[in-house]
Amino acid sequence: MNESAELNVKTREVLAAENYTTAKTFIRRLKKLGIVLPPGNIFPVTCKEVYDKLGNPAKFSQKSKGNNGKIVPDK
Repeated sequence: MNESAELNVKTREVLAAENYTTAKTFIRRLKKLGIVLPPGNIFPVTCKEVYDKLGNPAKFSQKSKGNNGKIVPDK
């Protein structure tokens, strides 16, 4: 796994955004791969499992100026 992917506690929405999809589509994709996320926050062990199956996501940052607070990939 690439060291740039931070393994912190995340939400489904953050994991979905890292993979350029909505939370609902992301959950469906994980179910097809046999990964069922536990209720609540997603802890680093589960994040690593997701990254191992789907590949390492691009690094993201929250930029508020000019992007209306949307999550955009770093350049």
